Amino acid sequence: HETPVEEIDFTGLARSGRAGMPVLEKDIRIKCFEEVEQGFDEEHAVKEALRCVDCSICSECKACERTCGSGAISHEQQDEVVEIPVSSVIMANGYDISRDIPEELGYGRFKNVVTSMEYERILSASGPFHGHVQRPSDGREPSRIAFIQCVGSRDTKCDSEYCSAVCCMYAVKEAIITKEHLPSVRDINIFYMDMRAYGKDFDKYVDSAKNKYGIGFIRSRVADVTENRENGKLIIKYCDDNGNMAADEYDMVVLSVGLKPKKEIQVFFEKTGVKTDRYGFCWLNEMAPPLTSKAGLVACGAAAGPKDIPETVVEASAAASEASKIAGRIDVSQDEYAAFFSQEEQVPPQDVSKEPIRIGVFVCHCGINIGGYLDVNDVVEYAKTLPYVEYADQNLYTCSVDAQKIIAEKIRDYKLNRVVVASCTPRTHEPLFQAVLSKAGLNPYLFTMANIRDQCSWVHMDCYADATFKARELVKMAVGKVTFAKQLVRQKIDVSKSALIIGGGMAGITAALEIAGMGYKAFLVEKTGMLGGNAVRLSTSPTGRLYDGYISKYIEDVMNNPLVEVYLNTEIMHIDGYVGKYSTVLKTGEGEKEIGHGAVIVSTGASEYKPKEYMYGSSGRVITQMELEDGLKAGSMNLDSTENIVMIQCVGSRDSERPYCSRVCCNQAIKNALVLKEMKHELNITILYRDLRSYGLNEITYRTARRAGVQFVRYEPGRKPKVTEINGKLALKAYEPILEEDIAINADLLILSSAVVPQAEQNKVIAQMLKVPLNQEGFFMEAHAKLRPVDFATEGVYLCGLAHAPKSLRESITQGKAAAARAATIIARDTLETEGTIAQVNESLCTGCGACEKVCAYKAVSVQEIKKRDTTVKKAVINPVLCKGCGTCSATCRCGAVDVNGFTDRQVVSELEYLLRKW
Repeated sequence: HETPVEEIDFTGLARSGRAGMPVLEKDIRIKCFEEVEQGFDEEHAVKEALRCVDCSICSECKACERTCGSGAISHEQQDEVVEIPVSSVIMANGYDISRDIPEELGYGRFKNVVTSMEYERILSASGPFHGHVQRPSDGREPSRIAFIQCVGSRDTKCDSEYCSAVCCMYAVKEAIITKEHLPSVRDINIFYMDMRAYGKDFDKYVDSAKNKYGIGFIRSRVADVTENRENGKLIIKYCDDNGNMAADEYDMVVLSVGLKPKKEIQVFFEKTGVKTDRYGFCWLNEMAPPLTSKAGLVACGAAAGPKDIPETVVEASAAASEASKIAGRIDVSQDEYAAFFSQEEQVPPQDVSKEPIRIGVFVCHCGINIGGYLDVNDVVEYAKTLPYVEYADQNLYTCSVDAQKIIAEKIRDYKLNRVVVASCTPRTHEPLFQAVLSKAGLNPYLFTMANIRDQCSWVHMDCYADATFKARELVKMAVGKVTFAKQLVRQKIDVSKSALIIGGGMAGITAALEIAGMGYKAFLVEKTGMLGGNAVRLSTSPTGRLYDGYISKYIEDVMNNPLVEVYLNTEIMHIDGYVGKYSTVLKTGEGEKEIGHGAVIVSTGASEYKPKEYMYGSSGRVITQMELEDGLKAGSMNLDSTENIVMIQCVGSRDSERPYCSRVCCNQAIKNALVLKEMKHELNITILYRDLRSYGLNEITYRTARRAGVQFVRYEPGRKPKVTEINGKLALKAYEPILEEDIAINADLLILSSAVVPQAEQNKVIAQMLKVPLNQEGFFMEAHAKLRPVDFATEGVYLCGLAHAPKSLRESITQGKAAAARAATIIARDTLETEGTIAQVNESLCTGCGACEKVCAYKAVSVQEIKKRDTTVKKAVINPVLCKGCGTCSATCRCGAVDVNGFTDRQVVSELEYLLRKW
């Protein structure tokens, strides 16, 4: 009571809350005022303020309960124990952020040193600064920002020797977003040891950060972070490329913290007897991921080790596949399920074609994503003035369950027969709102969305009035379009309960076994005379496990499975049909054969690049890693006269012709170096590398190799090693950046870590048959890099293994299971529904010219002879099952005879008319 609150020393009190949001000094100060007003002394006020904002212990003030508009928080709620009958358990419990931050990096002492998760919140539109990049200490925009990598990772001091796998790429992402949000920022530098951009197109992203955004990359481990008390800036001390100590000032420092296993889940692992590794991550069977040591329990995602989003999504589908196989073998009565799971009653659709048009408009705040940058209330009031709009209102989150219920209620209460939702993108949310209409008894196509987030608030953050005006215009156009919406019909088609797998490598074999394990037929087609692909050449796993017996078992299982038909030495001639009903012609040694199936899995594999450099092919002392694997597996490697072995990484990778990382090369080289060391301990082995990409738990093998005496020497891409042969011996010269001079290395054997290259010609043929895309390198392109990594945009077609991108054997097996799980979502059904938004032909306008047939990529249009009274005329006919509603035929038709349901000419013209009118 004696000291004014304004004079309390708050230094060092700012810290992170449980949600990862930076807790600012002002938050603690405000809470202190509240506590002092209640009669607490100064010391207690500070402690209570910290306790409250940290949220680790609830102070029962119930402010959150009063603030929550949807009534989702209740302080009186009690724990409840519920027993549910299940056949398996999938552990997808995620991870914790590492808090083992070295004291010398200044976290907790300096307010402008934040963790990467805290910086994510700073960048977020729903974060403490509403997406505006500013310093936590004073709110100023930073001019220079530094990212420090490997904080709490690759560090024996904090018991996290492993690489956290994601830090490099999320730092690059955060740096790019910062440049986009704050163009005035002068410098962003990333301090790193190895840039582990090992994923698909990751290297391109890093190159974009360097070349397009001017982000700097400094290869160095930071020694110390201090604060300049005169100007409040942070001083970073580090060792530069020349080995000299350097110091530089930055306005903010972001610590790229690693991933750690959840502590609370480790208690569950102990109780259930699930095996974990020494760090606490769930152990997975290396040759049968995602199976754990306990039958019926599977694990996926970061529960089983650090990994990024695409790997996590793939593992989730693989876990679903394993769980499906178990569920299929266990009989559970419907009564048992009904006690816990119930299906909603289907509301019969009502015909509203003869009713007067009554439109409802629902505008979303989307937190501050929309509401923070435009006047939502003004948009709602404007919508009420538009023709045929009977109801308009706003929701905090329109996609929430509560808001969906409100929409359904308003449809019934106001007898609405058209609905407009003004929120985010229809790409992700249109099916959700269409389902709401169906539950309310309306045809789902009597709906349209106005994208006032991506196309408005997000791109006009600094123009409040203009963004509001544009949102009104977008809503007005959506009302104009939905006014002429029609009740469209979806057709049902029967599904062939089988799948075609193209490619008999380990990914394809795994996919076939998973499909069969779920009780469906699988056709496995391999163009060569044997199964197994590249895997049959491998000797050991990264952990030293012999592969041979496991791979032989996989091949034996698939050959003897009654639900799998294996076709060797077979080519695919034609693939016709559509999702759920494909027809494929195979060319076998016995002639052509036609098979029917409901889904397709592409696993065409890849091969090892045959080098044109480093004297490969001209010297018998130069081999590739796969040729070394052949020798190790056959036991033909004679090392009696061998003393020095050199391995060169990135041969044919990460260059202008193949600008991608081949992902497996570093770990394969390290593994093989250890195998050779075991065969002959006195061997001198040197690995020349650009970035050592032993991501995730592979870092442990890298550390083991260094302890075993394997030498690692870095080279720059502009100064690649040079190889000559003198008197039957290989002589290498490599520029060492730290020494700043060439070093000479003698080699009795040179092993090249060659690139993984796609089956370009075969992939091109398959891509044309299935109407799926390839990237510029020749790998197949997935529908979405993160959220749909094994799907194609073409429904019913999936991919896995090396056909997708370079990956390890374990990753290929996992992706094979994931593709099988995705294919099962099709072939497990009895029928499928086609989309209603397909092309239609006005026969009275059609001249049968055939232009639409020529441009249709899906072979959905054909010109046929149709009888009209006494004559036969040619007219275009649409196959509703094959049509994807792309509109190419409509745009091509010179007669205006082809239209697309849901995007008819009348609807588009109405949108334009509404836009031009002043209501």
